[in-house]
Amino acid sequence: RDEGGSAMGVNPLVNNESMQYLNITSNPSCVQKTNAVPGLTIGQVSCDYDKDGIDATKYSTAVSDFGMSDVDPVQFRGENTPDGYAAITPTDVEALTVQGASAVVFGEPVTLQLYKALQAAQKSTGQLPASCVVGDRATEACMPNLTTAQISSLHTGQWTDWNSLKVGTVGLVDWINTNAPALAPAANDVHVCRRVNGSGTQAQHNLNFMNYPCAAAALTAAHDFGLPEGFGFTQVHENSTSGGVSSCLDELDTGTDAANAFDNSQWAGGVRWAVGIQSLEKKSNNFEFVRIDGVAPTLAHVADGSYKDWVENTFQYNTQHYGALGADKKALVDAVIYSAGLPEVMAALNGGFTHGFGNGSFLAVPTLYPVAANGALDLAKPVNPYSRGTAAAAVENCRIPTIYNAGDAKL
Repeated sequence: RDEGGSAMGVNPLVNNESMQYLNITSNPSCVQKTNAVPGLTIGQVSCDYDKDGIDATKYSTAVSDFGMSDVDPVQFRGENTPDGYAAITPTDVEALTVQGASAVVFGEPVTLQLYKALQAAQKSTGQLPASCVVGDRATEACMPNLTTAQISSLHTGQWTDWNSLKVGTVGLVDWINTNAPALAPAANDVHVCRRVNGSGTQAQHNLNFMNYPCAAAALTAAHDFGLPEGFGFTQVHENSTSGGVSSCLDELDTGTDAANAFDNSQWAGGVRWAVGIQSLEKKSNNFEFVRIDGVAPTLAHVADGSYKDWVENTFQYNTQHYGALGADKKALVDAVIYSAGLPEVMAALNGGFTHGFGNGSFLAVPTLYPVAANGALDLAKPVNPYSRGTAAAAVENCRIPTIYNAGDAKL
């Protein structure tokens, strides 16, 4: 089951809660799409799923055997708690067996018109090489940059007007209106395409850019106040899926309103500049990732310790639940968890996540697999030399990454 945010791989496990799943054994809608490949007894099968539970032939119910989440379970508390559930507590986590699965690289996507505007402005101030062409998405040195403090200011609603970002003494929108008017937005308000509470993608961004929920004094991500532009508030758009974030960025960039999960009818007809939250799995013609603190979001920069926006996702299961199910099923789940994080599997996945500036989005974790000699990054078997776990402590994404178990890393 992949419906719902990452918290659906945590909270129901803690509660031993029965959930709805796609019925793949007696569902009359199932149709075989492809023939079997050698070694398998069945090919690809497509089945309809009735998420509202009206047609009982299309769904089944079961207690989850194990779950997966973008961040470790204890992060789903406070603002990260999904609707309808209680916050995860340390006592809840004690009932779970948690294993780091892979390092996932996230980034700060911005609408393409904003990307180009930042390029033009940063070229003018010497922050980008004069040889860079505005619109270049394939050269790491020509990627525009936002700092951690700027990204935090945008997502917490402290920064509401793009003119507050200065090019010398001139606001960014005003500077663009004079120097590259084709890139200008229809309004100055900052737009943010975020995820809802309970999303692992949102939780990792809260953690890496706001230190939330790791510090009691941390700010939280801004929410949608429902006020129109011009009232001095950030225009926040909360999306239940990563696809919704992509649609949000796409439609704000083009000023169109497509028939999908994001309703852009209020802002259709005019380009808006927006920032978002995505892993490096995502690509679009209408948004692009920026450098953060001068560093591009690539596997190489995670492995050399210079890129910060990554977390270790985790697999987990309820130990008490497995006490009733027996050792055989637990052994099978452990094998699935181990094999899903293989470096070769990470490499195969990454083949579909190539960007002009470098590769994303997964590395195997050193808690399961050895790092290449001398801390090198082998893209055919990528393993992160850094971890948010230690030889003595399980993964905790509030922990600053450190080299794992006295291993090697590149200078």
